[in-house]
Amino acid sequence: MDRNLIVAYDLVETGVQGWEYAFVGVAVFILGYVVRRYPQVWRFTTWGAPDRAGLRGFLSMCWMIGGLLGSGVALMVAFGQYSKLEAWYLSKDYTVTEGQIVEMHTTMVKGRPKDVFSIGTLSFIYPVDSSFYGIRQRHEEGGPIREGAHARIYHHGNDILRLEIEPRATE
Repeated sequence: MDRNLIVAYDLVETGVQGWEYAFVGVAVFILGYVVRRYPQVWRFTTWGAPDRAGLRGFLSMCWMIGGLLGSGVALMVAFGQYSKLEAWYLSKDYTVTEGQIVEMHTTMVKGRPKDVFSIGTLSFIYPVDSSFYGIRQRHEEGGPIREGAHARIYHHGNDILRLEIEPRATE
């Protein structure tokens, strides 16, 4: 019997998220640039430092370098993991598991909540607080994965690439 499932998550359609981390780095870089380029914006008169211009120049360079490095690291992490998952998805290097979701619960791993559920003998753990990709809403907050629902999951290992699930019953 073919079930009427809806697509609740698709890696390629959702794309990479987490741009805010790169934007913070750009904002820090701009702050450093403005302080360096326009010294009248921020003067270190209350610090009593003997070489105020040198301190301003040093701090502004630290902000600029830190901003660039922070943005670069954020983008490398986001796109590095996403491009690996996207390659698996597009090359169809995944397994499709279908069945009823059982044993749905939330557990804490390193102080962060992770939703855990099983379909048949396979268990999945997914980070609901991931900033870069994935299902972003916990089951307790109305997320798509819920106990007892029939689901079809396209996955590579524990990484969920696509989720099709029964729609919620309308009340």
